Amino acid sequence: MNDIYKETCHAAALLGAQFVVIHGAVAQPKIPIPEERYFARFLQLVEIGRAEGVTVCQENVNRFKSQHIAFCDRMRHALGDDFHMVLDIKQAVRAGEDPFVFLDTFQKEIVHVHISDHSPEKDCQPPGQGSFDFQRLYRTLGDRGHYMIEIYSRGYRVAAELQRAKAYLDTIQ
Repeated sequence: MNDIYKETCHAAALLGAQFVVIHGAVAQPKIPIPEERYFARFLQLVEIGRAEGVTVCQENVNRFKSQHIAFCDRMRHALGDDFHMVLDIKQAVRAGEDPFVFLDTFQKEIVHVHISDHSPEKDCQPPGQGSFDFQRLYRTLGDRGHYMIEIYSRGYRVAAELQRAKAYLDTIQ
C-alpha cells in the first residue's frame, strides 16, 4: 500500500505541489474500518508526505467518512498538528453539512479550499451564480488558505462561465 503513496508524494514534490489531497475511506465500507486504524494509516501517509516535502490533507467528501464534521474533529484530535484539511464547499452541501461550520471548526487546519457556489436548485455552480457568502470565507481564512474553483462539467456550460466566476471572486478578495 505504501509504495503507491510514496510514488504519489514523490511525483507531487517533483511537480512542485504543496499538498496531496486524500478522500479517504467510504462512509459505508463492505468491511468496516475502525477509526483508530484509519487515523493510524493516515498518519503513515502524513509521514510519507513529510519525507517528500508535501503536506497530506484530508478532504471532506460526501459519502466518505470525512463528510461529517464530527469525524474530521475526531481525526484532528487523533492526529494533532499533523491534521490538515481541504474544505470542499459543494461536498459539505451534498453531505448536509454547513460549509461555514466546517470553516469555523477547522479554520486553523484548512490549507486549501475547493470553491463552488450553490442554490436550492443546484449544489454545484460557478461562484457568483448561487448564494454562498464568499466574503465571509475570505474574511475567515484570509490568505492562510489556497483557493481553487472546482466545478464539475455539469455545473457549467462554457468556459466563459468559469472566467466570469474568477472575475467575480477577484472583485471580493
